[in-house]
Amino acid sequence: MPDVASRATTVIGSKVFCEGVRSYLLGSNFIVLSELREYTIHRDLTSLHLPNILISTLEIAVQLHGLSAYLSANPSAKLVIFHSPAALEATSAELVSSASGVLDFNVERKTLINTLELVADGMIVRSSQALQFLTVSAAWGCDAAIRDCSQHYDDESFSETELQIMRFLVLGLPDKLIALRMSLGPSTVRIHLKKIRRKLKVQNRTQVAMWALKSGV
Repeated sequence: MPDVASRATTVIGSKVFCEGVRSYLLGSNFIVLSELREYTIHRDLTSLHLPNILISTLEIAVQLHGLSAYLSANPSAKLVIFHSPAALEATSAELVSSASGVLDFNVERKTLINTLELVADGMIVRSSQALQFLTVSAAWGCDAAIRDCSQHYDDESFSETELQIMRFLVLGLPDKLIALRMSLGPSTVRIHLKKIRRKLKVQNRTQVAMWALKSGV
């Protein structure tokens, strides 16, 4: 039985956006407990008692007063944002990286619900466009490490399984979804990721994804 509290959401945006999200969630394990319209964005979020999952657009999220403080003060809170390519270019990597879910506006209902399920379980889901945006952003501070490992490795250094895992990382898929797509166990995926990080001499999956994206694996 799903935890009701972890499946309750607040939708923040225009009337059309709120109604669209509500219609997508009908019949799923998620409910829209409350809505905040765009004209309320200057209210201090830290003064509100909101459900665990906040759903908004990137354009609205950048204007939300106290968003960072709210997320910091509520570790269980998750932010899921929808974006357009233009909105990504006009925002900061810090906001995008703070979101648990980043989706483009063209996602299907099933994709949104699957994303919310993963986010509710503590995972991070990002669109390929969002991941690419974060890759080229200086906020990650990993360019030197990428250039260094790119000088020493090519596709022949990795097994086909490792290469496929890296391709899924570029798409922003979490371990469980990668395991499902490849018919592997999650622990097996983690073992391969550990080998990949060791070969590239990097510390985390984001650096692996960034290297894979720039190398075109």
